[in-house]
Amino acid sequence: MELRKTEKSEITDVMDIINDSIAGLKSAGIDQWQKGYPNAKSIEYDIEQGWSYVLVDGNEILATLALCFQPDPNYEKIYEGEWINLDPYAVIHRIAVKMSRKGEGLALIAMKQCDEICIKNNVFSIKVDTHRKNKSMQQMLQKAGYVYCGIIYLIDGAERFGLQKVLR
Repeated sequence: MELRKTEKSEITDVMDIINDSIAGLKSAGIDQWQKGYPNAKSIEYDIEQGWSYVLVDGNEILATLALCFQPDPNYEKIYEGEWINLDPYAVIHRIAVKMSRKGEGLALIAMKQCDEICIKNNVFSIKVDTHRKNKSMQQMLQKAGYVYCGIIYLIDGAERFGLQKVLR
């Protein structure tokens, strides 16, 4: 399995995975991703910025995520805690796994490959956020070595748990 940059021709496949995740979050009573985002335009923007990645096995897209190498303004302030460090960091957003392949540890595989990409780019810290009710994501992040640091608020005011992983 390989984590590689997403091609524009794959937006429909990526959106199929994201739309399944949106439905799964809704059925679990989690209001994350329920207001029309992420959408095809946001994925296209991620591709243009070089942030969009897919985990593939041969020609099959198994998972998607965005790996950004620039500070996230949502992470400037953290409440009820603090970041492990304030070193330069990458951010992982919009993680989603193909519905038929959930439970196989694919998100963990993708996250491990993100670690390797960050190290190759001399970035040794990764930050991520997730919804308070998204327990499966929290468990996966803990398995991947992320540490809960506190609460952050998105630009729209939504609360998220902020997590960080230091790679050295």
